[in-house]
Amino acid sequence: MSNDQTRADIVALASTVEGVTAYAKRPATLRSGDAWVRWRGAERADGFLFYNTWALIVLLSEDEQTADEQADRLAYELAAVLEDGTDDTDGVLFVTGMQPVAVASTAGDFKAIEVQGRSE
Repeated sequence: MSNDQTRADIVALASTVEGVTAYAKRPATLRSGDAWVRWRGAERADGFLFYNTWALIVLLSEDEQTADEQADRLAYELAAVLEDGTDDTDGVLFVTGMQPVAVASTAGDFKAIEVQGRSE
């Protein structure tokens, strides 16, 4: 599968989670619930194969308590849909981790979560 197709599949699956609007690339204007895909490189698998590594970054509320509640819910919902898919679509990633991150912008840092995974 091409990286473009994997990126599109991640966007489609992430967008099925309530409160998440996913994009293939970082949007110009950032809002809570916006998410985008980053290719993080490739790691050697068996033989001549590589696993592509990915991150889905999801912006959270500016309010710390609300952001924590969003992170608790979204991280696991996103991991489940990215791995298992939906009734209509197969999963696309093996999720390897989730963590809070800060996203820099000219308006200041945004609270966010990053869901990391790998694909073939």
